[in-house]
Amino acid sequence: MKYLLLILLMPMLFGCNSGREKETERIKTIKVKEVQPYYEERIFSYAAKTVASEEYNVAFRLSGMIENIPVKTGQTIRKNEVIAVLDCRDYQTQLQATEAKYNQIKSEADRISELYKRGSVSPNDYEKSISGLTQISAQLKAHQDALADCYLRAPANGKIEKIYFKKGETVAAGMPVISMLDNETQEVEIFVPAEIIPSLKTGEASFEKIKNYPLTLLSIAPKSNAGGLYKVNYILSGNHPDLLTGEVGNVIIRNKENTSSPAFCSIPADALFRKEEQTMVWIFQPQQNQVKLMPVQTIKMLSDGDVVVSGLQSGEQVVIAGVNSINESMKLQALPEKSQTNIGDLK
Repeated sequence: MKYLLLILLMPMLFGCNSGREKETERIKTIKVKEVQPYYEERIFSYAAKTVASEEYNVAFRLSGMIENIPVKTGQTIRKNEVIAVLDCRDYQTQLQATEAKYNQIKSEADRISELYKRGSVSPNDYEKSISGLTQISAQLKAHQDALADCYLRAPANGKIEKIYFKKGETVAAGMPVISMLDNETQEVEIFVPAEIIPSLKTGEASFEKIKNYPLTLLSIAPKSNAGGLYKVNYILSGNHPDLLTGEVGNVIIRNKENTSSPAFCSIPADALFRKEEQTMVWIFQPQQNQVKLMPVQTIKMLSDGDVVVSGLQSGEQVVIAGVNSINESMKLQALPEKSQTNIGDLK
């Protein structure tokens, strides 16, 4: 009886397994690739030169004869370093006389102030002494500043560009004695037409001479020059003592743009096939586990084997293997892409 029951059940068991195998066979695994936007690189080159970010014409606040200029053209200097000195003997004598007078008046004002506290002097005499001390204090400060102004100091770290006077020559107050360039930051200057300006704001720029120097966009002039060109200034990233002011080279601007309408995309060439005299691709629809036929227009072949096409949307998935063995009615599942960081698919 047991053997008879087993014999009767065997066809049913094999039938169920066969059904599962057929169901499994109906779901085909396919290889897909995400559609990527295509950005075409545009390269612009313009003649350029390095310029100082700041130029200073340094002058004395006083008139007088130059006693010493301890710097030379091209010399690198630090902020507050002495770069020229006036003959300051008259100012020194003036200060010494004022200091002596200040000490005398202050001593007398201190004496009167103490007597005023005791009620031994009138308020009028006390106010006169304080007023005299205030006046001589202001005069002392002015003469101290005048002596300090005999020493011309660098307003910033930089390099001496020109020296306009020599030792022994007389200069007037405010007349430039030395010009210097700020070398804390260096700039590169170019002139471009208006249609290039949008690319400057999104592109990567470098100053090319013997080697490449990265640049950061600083400013674009709001108005053009007589030739219809706009002045553009870049800042050189980092410190480059090997670059001097006035050196010429080229600014190279690299800009990736997707200006086509509709936008172009890139896909593997294996995704393309011909059907009904058109170039087609299969678009995988993961929600339905099915594919959809989509015509595309090929634009050009890339060096890496991909093809630039129109008619697709970035982010869609195209089938890239077995395109001639599937159809829109089939149930499909996408093969997961291999991780770029987990090559062996380790768990």
